[in-house]
Amino acid sequence: MNIFQRFWHFLDTNNLARLTFICTLAGGAITGLAVGGWTVYTYWEQRPPQTTKDQLAQAERLLNTGRYVDAKQLFEKIDAKNEQAQWGLKITAVKSAATPSAFKQAVDALYKERPDDALANLFLGEYYAAGHDRTKAIGYYRKAIHQNRELAEAYFDLAVVYFEQGDWEAAEKLLNEDKVKSTETPKYRSLLANIYVKQERYQEALQEYGKISSYPLAALESAKIHWLHKQWPDAVKLQKQALSWLDDQTLMAQTENQEFWNVDIVTAQNPAQRQASTLTKRDEKKMYASYCLAVSLFLQGDANGADNLLTHPDAMNAGEIKDIIRADLAELAAKPDLAEPVAAFERRYLR
Repeated sequence: MNIFQRFWHFLDTNNLARLTFICTLAGGAITGLAVGGWTVYTYWEQRPPQTTKDQLAQAERLLNTGRYVDAKQLFEKIDAKNEQAQWGLKITAVKSAATPSAFKQAVDALYKERPDDALANLFLGEYYAAGHDRTKAIGYYRKAIHQNRELAEAYFDLAVVYFEQGDWEAAEKLLNEDKVKSTETPKYRSLLANIYVKQERYQEALQEYGKISSYPLAALESAKIHWLHKQWPDAVKLQKQALSWLDDQTLMAQTENQEFWNVDIVTAQNPAQRQASTLTKRDEKKMYASYCLAVSLFLQGDANGADNLLTHPDAMNAGEIKDIIRADLAELAAKPDLAEPVAAFERRYLR
């Protein structure tokens, strides 16, 4: 019998020795886990702070997707002597300009200092797009893309121009670029879904909207697709979700939820003409979402539910919101089986 056999025979015939051995083995395992855990813990606790190079790279990624407030916060943490960080702060300051003229003045100053800077050219494009000079806007957006192939915001802005011109294919191609799609930025995905809606690719649109979480506008746009197919319960569910998100102050403080909502309006005085408008304040967005929910409730036969949402002074006096809803209902009103219910809703709530 060798030494190992004698040892196991000893444990087998001696209960106390066997118990002592097992406890020792278990204690060693626990000690090993504890030491290993402490090693992992101390490694993470003692990680070196993020380097300036890392901070700059992260800030640049934020600039590329239009997250200027977040980028500014990073640039402010970097040594004031760092030239790249100081230029980044100049860039982010431009976006806080209070008026179009102040914005143009700030952009011109940037462009004069660095005419080959991609963001300076992007901002010039945005200025001309806002003034409906699409030709100039396209030129500056293309120049910005040429200067920085990772500038997803320039691809998006150029896609917006093509979308407004009705060139769905050109807009879709830009938004499907890897550098754009990989960012998973809500407004990029939302515009792509809007293009699918324009092309009546409704299932693809719903799938695209469904990839966007915690973004109320996407839920409201998805609900409009369900309107077209008279799927009122599905629309109600999405609109209630949008209202829930709009009530979440922490969620609405996120950068993507601070952005304007671009909408169309149709006035009662000129029902044949659509005009562009924006919703900027959370209260406006909530009122719009409430009206959307009221449409779904009313059209599925729940007039009392719609009344509860809209028969109070704030809703009754929300003139521009009514004009937006009037524009949203135009396509439904064109459907023979929905024309009268939509007209009844308009008579009841949009006067």
